[in-house]
Amino acid sequence: VKEGIALQIFGCSPVDLPDGTRIRGDTHVLLTGDPGCLVADERIVFGNGAIVKIGELGSEHLQPLKQQVLTGQGYRRDMATRFHVYRDQPILEIVTETGKSIKGTFNHPLLVMEKQRSQRFPCPPVRVWRRMDEIRPGDRVVTVPWIPCSITALVETGWRILGRKFGPRPRCRLPARLDKEVAAFLGWMLGDGWVRRYRMGFHINHEEKDLLPLLSSILERKFGLSLKVRRVKRRRAYLGEREIRRRHPLVEAEAHSVDVAANLYFLREKRVPTLVLRSGNDVVAEFLAWLFEADGCVFSKGRGRRGIQLKAKNIELLRDVQMLLLRFGVHSRITENNLTIRRARSIFKFSKAIGFRSRKKCMKLAKLVADCRNLDPWKCRGKQLSERVVIVRPAGRADVYDIEVPGSHRFIANGVVSHNTAKSEILKWVSQVAPRGLYTSGK
Repeated sequence: VKEGIALQIFGCSPVDLPDGTRIRGDTHVLLTGDPGCLVADERIVFGNGAIVKIGELGSEHLQPLKQQVLTGQGYRRDMATRFHVYRDQPILEIVTETGKSIKGTFNHPLLVMEKQRSQRFPCPPVRVWRRMDEIRPGDRVVTVPWIPCSITALVETGWRILGRKFGPRPRCRLPARLDKEVAAFLGWMLGDGWVRRYRMGFHINHEEKDLLPLLSSILERKFGLSLKVRRVKRRRAYLGEREIRRRHPLVEAEAHSVDVAANLYFLREKRVPTLVLRSGNDVVAEFLAWLFEADGCVFSKGRGRRGIQLKAKNIELLRDVQMLLLRFGVHSRITENNLTIRRARSIFKFSKAIGFRSRKKCMKLAKLVADCRNLDPWKCRGKQLSERVVIVRPAGRADVYDIEVPGSHRFIANGVVSHNTAKSEILKWVSQVAPRGLYTSGK
């Protein structure tokens, strides 16, 4: 309908002027409609490699922006110039074979690999833009195998001591910047820790108790707190008629501070903190190492049973981690509540850039790497540039957001190459119909 109306602009009868000049008639048509947008939680990538939720880029409709974004073409960047907000729109969700999910309006375009039909010669697939409601299970959407990052500066935490009129002065300290040690502590707390109103704490298995001095040292030097450590008996587990109790109890560590607990309260959401998503690779690698240390495992039990795994109840946490792993070129797959790294090439990269910190898991990772070196090297090469769609389903209604990228008209969303606003797409099409017209955007 919009294309038909656009053609009406240029299809009117010409006007003959008294001097014999023929000009196009005066026709003015205003095109209106809902542009394709994404939900607020979708993760886009800035030009420096920082990962930000699209809903955090602006606060009002048509707000001007001046932010570089990656276009999904290696190091190529482009400038996002405007922010869009549309309320209460119907949403469609697309899930790929590796668990990547993208939620947006029905008419939001994604880049898809389309096969060319030829009766004589085999033709390679081409990349075309296709609306989300036109994508079907079995289609392949274009994804990015790696996210370049150039961030070197430490991100400011913004943590503040709570104001109080009565009582003693706080004895704790709050780090001004997120360095590797603070990121390590956040990673462990996100995996095996808990935060209450006046205190916080975490658990450690007996086999990984060599991590306790490291965590205690970080807490004392960065936050000025000391840990209170005690043993906790495990709950009894019943297996058939047999009662099983673990031999070694858990080690529980606690620290009391109203100010620290209040500033770390965001960990209760069980998502990768925004501070980490905006940090450089050194900080991110330390955060991931301790998160995998807390809730992850590594196994090498023969062919088809090798890999590195992370478990979490919140699947959005796993998708956050999946995006961060792309910083290091690590390919992962999400199945139910597990994120698994199985490819030999990705295992090598994980071992080199991230790794583990406890002696037990470091030894298991070294064994896994040694076993993977015996595989066929030709099977370890190559990058996956597209993924098969497995699920296309309605996802209710939500407020949606989008950005305008006038140059390349594309950006990265959850690891998938996404088009900017559908309004920009129709205007670009109109500019091709009328080359002498002006292609603009704004209020």
